[in-house]
Amino acid sequence: MRLLSLLAALIATLSLAVGHAAEPKTVYTIGFDIKHMGQTVGAPIVVVREGTEGSTELAGPSGYKMTFVATDVGDGKTKVATTFTSNLGTSSPTVVIKNGHAAVVSDGCFEFRII
Repeated sequence: MRLLSLLAALIATLSLAVGHAAEPKTVYTIGFDIKHMGQTVGAPIVVVREGTEGSTELAGPSGYKMTFVATDVGDGKTKVATTFTSNLGTSSPTVVIKNGHAAVVSDGCFEFRII
């Protein structure tokens, strides 16, 4: 009888854990307009699940690699942390954006418009 109670408790605990893990995370579609010294370098549109690192890459002489993570920070805002690398240089902007609005961040060489 005691073994049956322990088994029932284990099943109940696992059911709660599986139910929690199955909760869907927000999926973000993010548009980037990337400029270097005023010249457009790229304009990818990416889809990423909240809290999951995504990446995009363009091969060739003017290519680049970019990784990003979008995180809900509450109050209708999302933090987008990005690392951008190309033969022109590297930049790692992080910005908090009000959902549905655009933001522009610049480090003096690179400018990122994030939608």
